[in-house]
Amino acid sequence: MRIALFNDAGEYPHVGCRAVSAAHNRMLADLNVLVAYRSALGEWRELAIPDSDLADRAFQASGLVGHLAGVDAVVVNGEGTIHHAGGGHLLTILRGAQSLGLPTLLVNAVFQESDADLATLRRLTDFTVRDGASAAYLRQLGVTHRVVFDSMLEAPFVTGPALDVRGKVIVTDHHASRDGDVGAALRQLRDTLGDDVVYYPLKDAARADLWQHSVADFRTARLVVTARHHGVCLAALAGVPFVALGSNTWKIEGMLALLPGDVSVCDDLARLPDACMAAVKHPKRFDDIRRWLDAARPLRTFDVLRDVGANRVAN
Repeated sequence: MRIALFNDAGEYPHVGCRAVSAAHNRMLADLNVLVAYRSALGEWRELAIPDSDLADRAFQASGLVGHLAGVDAVVVNGEGTIHHAGGGHLLTILRGAQSLGLPTLLVNAVFQESDADLATLRRLTDFTVRDGASAAYLRQLGVTHRVVFDSMLEAPFVTGPALDVRGKVIVTDHHASRDGDVGAALRQLRDTLGDDVVYYPLKDAARADLWQHSVADFRTARLVVTARHHGVCLAALAGVPFVALGSNTWKIEGMLALLPGDVSVCDDLARLPDACMAAVKHPKRFDDIRRWLDAARPLRTFDVLRDVGANRVAN
């Protein structure tokens, strides 16, 4: 079968985005699904028009109808895009695809404070979110969905590290919106640790090019301190102790709520050093998380496409 895939972040210079894109390619190939049309992160933002009638007319005039001719379904990678009324262009695309009679999937999403187009969400063929907070919000809205761990879990990581971090503390970057509090706390921690720290920004061209090594890089660290959702994913896949700080949405808190071990975000930034010491003292808790995630695979992100493909053949 043939699909159109929107909001693909495979070219974005971010370790997590590269891993998610590769994971989607791998899972779709396993289902013999061909991506006949691929649209990158940031494309079609001009379709983010609050007035739905104007948005629908813009969709019809955009050329997308031609791109969707001959596909069997439309898939949108939600990732970190649809929150606080952002990502409206993706909802316009989903609504336009539905008007063409195409099955629509919104996958791997965080979803927060975005209730302007519930009708389109309720018509989705499938809707998967990657965290518990988004799921709770959708339950309140009465929108059917499934919870599936972040697609990064299915990325083709390699076993060899690209960076020697043995015995050191990895500190990642943070979302720009949290520079004044979270960013300041991370910088202070790096200054305090000095030579014991390795700065490992996930939004970084050099690191993104070596994304396949990232789990192996993390695996030998003594501790990971991160304010990135995918930083938490990498540390959890590596089974290494980690401390998580907040980001621009509830994605990190929502993911931690799905994991065993009663791990939570360090909200009191003044106590970050104490949180680091506590994490290092309980390595088994984090190895249990790794085992938990291992047991969650294979992910069922695209299972609905099996039925879509079967229906296409039958008709």
